[in-house]
Amino acid sequence: MPKPSGGYFQLPNSDTDDAEDVVELKSPPSPSRNADGLHPSLSKPTTRQTFLRRYWPTLVGLTSFCASLVLFNASLRVPPDSQCAKQLSAYSPAIEAVEYRDVVFNGSLRHPSEFRGTPSPVIDAAWDRISDLRPLRIFEDDLAKIGKEPKPVWRGYIATLEIAHHMHCLNMLRKNTYWDYYAPLDDSYQQDPAFYRVHLDHCVELLRQSLMCTADVGLITFNWVADHGRPWPDFSTQHRCRNYDGIVDWNQERSVWIGAASLTRTEGVVDMPEPKS
Repeated sequence: MPKPSGGYFQLPNSDTDDAEDVVELKSPPSPSRNADGLHPSLSKPTTRQTFLRRYWPTLVGLTSFCASLVLFNASLRVPPDSQCAKQLSAYSPAIEAVEYRDVVFNGSLRHPSEFRGTPSPVIDAAWDRISDLRPLRIFEDDLAKIGKEPKPVWRGYIATLEIAHHMHCLNMLRKNTYWDYYAPLDDSYQQDPAFYRVHLDHCVELLRQSLMCTADVGLITFNWVADHGRPWPDFSTQHRCRNYDGIVDWNQERSVWIGAASLTRTEGVVDMPEPKS
């Protein structure tokens, strides 16, 4: 069959060879070509394509390296002291006051200190400063965070920092080592000597629990020392300490003064039984 021109060709009829129907089929337009007679997709790659093909392994490597540097730098960032304290302490609003510093203890046997020596009003004042901390006003959400039920005792809820109790106990033990001086001055001993003994044992036990809880793992080294037949321990050891003065200042700024006359029972208060064990 001759090939028609002009984009037309004849379809033979299945029933007869004399089909007269002519179907027009228009061919798709020819793709545009460049000056070289080639379709753009077949021409040479662009400068950008060439660059990416040649250097993409290097670009991927640089991207990975930069990402690694960012992650490494983030891992080296030292979190704030309060954030570290949150991980290592039970909840307390005073966590925000915690600051750390490196301190070398002076552990020599005869080290002079404002907190040691023959009893005097000056030494007592130094101990009062670190142990006589006023109570704080706290709120229901503070109690919830430490697992306590809300039991108002004075216009709401009050608490003291645990360290104040520890220092009170340590001071009580100190005073007991100078009993001839302090016994006549201690009203609690004069009123009930038997309970005073219970109080002392309570303080020893509480400090034991606290020391075992914090479990200082610093190293005490030994040296040969004159006039000692055995290596002598060096108690002047290095520690990372919380800034105690900063905590005391935080407490003093937020403390409340509670007069004895204002300690009145609120309606519906139920006395808790004294713990026996």
